[in-house]
Amino acid sequence: DNKPLTVTVRRYTISQKSDVTDEVKKDEDELEFTFGAGSLGIAIYVGKEDKRIHITKVGGQSEALGVKTGDIVLAVNGEHLYGDGIRFKDMVLQHNHDHK
Repeated sequence: DNKPLTVTVRRYTISQKSDVTDEVKKDEDELEFTFGAGSLGIAIYVGKEDKRIHITKVGGQSEALGVKTGDIVLAVNGEHLYGDGIRFKDMVLQHNHDHK
């Protein structure tokens, strides 16, 4: 079962900062990354307050694909994972197991 793993993330970027009010305008984008066999190369934590899955470290496959530290995981293979870091890890482990 060599299905790729598709991870959907939300990325916030600062588009402009007001010199007068110090107000920051943020843009948000939803991006999809498709991972092949092997380690994704990311570390995550689930925020205690916001319950979101934050990407804290990238390397290897994730870095090559353009995943960035600070991206927030929304879904894996179309399954929304709001605050469910355990389910995320299970899906990643299953993906890695399927490619052995």
